[in-house]
Amino acid sequence: MKCVNCGKEIAEESRFCPICGAQQIEEQTSINDSVDDSVEDSAAEAAAEAAGDESEAEESAVSAGSESSDEQASESMNQENTESPVQYCPFCGAKNPEDAVFCEVCGKNMKSKPKGHSILIKAVAGVLAVAAVGLAIFAVKTFVPVKKASSNMFIYAEDDSLYMANAKKPKEEAVELEGDYGQELMYYLDRTAFTPDGKYVCYPSVIEEEYGNYKLYMKKLNSKDKAVKIASDVSDFRLLDNGKVVYQTNETLYISDYSGDKKKVGTGNGYWKITEDQRYLVWTGQYDEDANTYDGLYYIDTELKQEKKKLASNVSYAFSMSANGEKIFFLDDDYLFVVENFGEKKKIASGVDSVPVMDSKGNAFYLKDNEDKTFYDLVEDDITDEGNMPYPSEADFVHDVQETNYWTGEQYTVTETDWDAYYAAVDQYNAYQQIFTIRNFLQDPETSEYNLKQFCMYSNGAEKVLEPDAIFTNYGYISDPVAGYYVKGENPVASISDLWSDLTNTSSSSGLDAYQVRSALMKRVADNCTYKFCGENGSVELNESLDGVFCTESKKVGYGWKVVDSYTDIYTFALSGEDAGNCRLYAEDLYLFDNISDIMHIDHDDIYYYADIDKNNYTASLFVNQVEIASDVRSDMGRMTIDNGVVYYPSEMNKDYSSYTLCKYDGKSSKEIAEDVSFYHAFGPNCIAMITDYSSDRKKGTLSVYDGKEVINLSDDVQAIS
Repeated sequence: MKCVNCGKEIAEESRFCPICGAQQIEEQTSINDSVDDSVEDSAAEAAAEAAGDESEAEESAVSAGSESSDEQASESMNQENTESPVQYCPFCGAKNPEDAVFCEVCGKNMKSKPKGHSILIKAVAGVLAVAAVGLAIFAVKTFVPVKKASSNMFIYAEDDSLYMANAKKPKEEAVELEGDYGQELMYYLDRTAFTPDGKYVCYPSVIEEEYGNYKLYMKKLNSKDKAVKIASDVSDFRLLDNGKVVYQTNETLYISDYSGDKKKVGTGNGYWKITEDQRYLVWTGQYDEDANTYDGLYYIDTELKQEKKKLASNVSYAFSMSANGEKIFFLDDDYLFVVENFGEKKKIASGVDSVPVMDSKGNAFYLKDNEDKTFYDLVEDDITDEGNMPYPSEADFVHDVQETNYWTGEQYTVTETDWDAYYAAVDQYNAYQQIFTIRNFLQDPETSEYNLKQFCMYSNGAEKVLEPDAIFTNYGYISDPVAGYYVKGENPVASISDLWSDLTNTSSSSGLDAYQVRSALMKRVADNCTYKFCGENGSVELNESLDGVFCTESKKVGYGWKVVDSYTDIYTFALSGEDAGNCRLYAEDLYLFDNISDIMHIDHDDIYYYADIDKNNYTASLFVNQVEIASDVRSDMGRMTIDNGVVYYPSEMNKDYSSYTLCKYDGKSSKEIAEDVSFYHAFGPNCIAMITDYSSDRKKGTLSVYDGKEVINLSDDVQAIS
């Protein structure tokens, strides 16, 4: 298909153009799902993308990955693997063409660096790159396709210009944001934010085509003064409560006030984060491709009262940081270090390949290599022959046979080859070679390095090994911090002969490889090992083998899922008490389109999910905590908004899935808000901005606001909202 903006030929399943970054709204992508636009939450959203607030960057990456759930659902059953060179998006992990600038899935500029820690990014890329036996282990933060309601300010595009409006005061005149936008309007909408005090809006203009850098402007609300240009060639920015803007231009970091008075604070093309109290900016320096490291870790106070300080010389990947910077964890090669209270670095562990995940208490959770263990330790070696069987020789199957002449009765000797016996010997030889190949793969540490790990926690100045022998059926990683893994009992998982039998009918003519052996063993692990759920409060042994686990915000209840033939059963279990680990069937036979986040979402301690899914029409019944909210709902978590128990959701989709009836559930009952809605943004339980009657030919629709009582039309020629 062709990009709706630049006209370039792009892949059919693309949600965003990899050339210009424009969202493909003709394919019924959900524009309102791009970004939160509140006075406070928009700043936080921009922070997640630009400054790398740890938790919100994860939310932004996953949420952006679900922005066009309509197309995702219709294409998920027909995805094709390409053999062309590819790259993986550093924000959402999606596979993209090697020359793509913008991610086709989440739309982000892949030339810029994500600001969240790399552990989740690596995990998602691993899931996409490797067909796993079990699904990945996700935490609550991973399930964030559902948009959160925000406050009252929003941005909309009309006549190729951007306007700012107040959803709770629809009669107020909208404020135009001066700038040069072209037609890449969604790219601009997605990068607009309000200051925390709600008095200014910060927005981009003149986005360059190659890398997506832009001019950054600041405009005071309710003022006729022209906008102030903060800087040119900006790639990321973050608004602070103290009247400052932190932004990056290519490889330089600046801190500016709202008038554009700036100061250069550091050089670096890596990751940067701001503490939650916004007192400190922490960043990595220049990336050295030869050494595969960043040349330093630095920090400075955002009030610029002190000079920057270097905390470390070499940093691999990103870093993780506690709320206000009390602890900063980073890797130098595979060595894990911690810096506490911006002091001297301290080595914690070796054999670590991803930065830790931290909890609210500042504890760090990570995985270490289990160097003393390989897959061979999990199996019974029942092969006695040492594998020195020679290849069968045809000469060994040649023998003399006495024949009798039919006419004369005379006997004579002929030489024959017993081909049946020869080929049987060749088959036996090949079988033994495969068996010993299996053994070699099992003994090779590289085959098992991503699956056999030690699950560790750093707390109160010391390392604690929570599980010394964790087996991950997928690539091992943790999040939130939560880990789900298997533990071997006293008996072997399988014998080598068992694995050979499992692989007999699956190996290709080119022979076995390590991946095939790994997959066969992981199936045996899932059938014969104990499944555990482990977090900050310790581990719980589950009485079911699940494909993935996660927990609620209160950490009192866990949920897990098991997939069989594209259908999912959801289980729930207590994390403490006498009933801890006892899995109870919660919902069954849920059709799984692609990812578990397509059909299920956790909000605080509530679980939302789709049941009775019609996979042909993509409709379902929507449940919360086993209570049915509505039927005939569009099975699209990306178009739901949840705000303190109030849920907005799409129902009664039209034939081409481009519009729907928007409904509201207030915790007791459901009601219709408006028909023929294509995009919407919620600002609380009784305030919504939406586009109705959208025409894909004109690329315009009617902008309306719902105030809790009625729908008020504002304009008939609006192109997009966010």
